[in-house]
Amino acid sequence: MKIQFYLRFHTTYGQTLSITGNCPQLGSNDTSEALPMQYLNDDFWSVSIDLGSDFENHLQYNYLLKTDEGEVLEWGNDRVLD
Repeated sequence: MKIQFYLRFHTTYGQTLSITGNCPQLGSNDTSEALPMQYLNDDFWSVSIDLGSDFENHLQYNYLLKTDEGEVLEWGNDRVLD
């Protein structure tokens, strides 16, 4: 199963976004292993993962913002895909 994530979020120069979650492809909730997202334009970021056919859990994930100073900020509640 392949999942494409799109996030509308305006960033400034030097900031990056990543995604972490409860599967190995998203770092198993370890923020230091989060998957970097790709910059599309000033307002959109994207990344895709392949969970494989045997993934049976609810996918829980969060977005992370890395500032230009290197600080990592997690925001919002866990998001869930059934």
